Amino acid sequence: MARKRKQRRQQHGSAWRWKQTDCWYFTESGTKKRVALFDEDGKRIRGKENKEAAKLALARIKLVDELNPTPTVHNQKWTVARVFEVYLEDLHKTANPEWSKQVQN
Repeated sequence: MARKRKQRRQQHGSAWRWKQTDCWYFTESGTKKRVALFDEDGKRIRGKENKEAAKLALARIKLVDELNPTPTVHNQKWTVARVFEVYLEDLHKTANPEWSKQVQN
């Protein structure tokens, strides 16, 4: 006997409440990471009755993302030097601060 396939209750990118913490979250498209939703005062949105507040917080997040689009790199030509610069920039951001100081000297 075949099992019935579960269907998603709501679409990706919408606000949802986690019963375990009683807080509202959303999942970014293309990821499995849940992101907590906060009100205008910076407090987590809690409670089943705060669904509208969660939707409003999510709308604020989406609006900020639309106003500040990430720069597209597809238009620029990738050269070995440019790849090396991007690599070093990322390395300096993520590396130990002591290492960064030694390398710069």
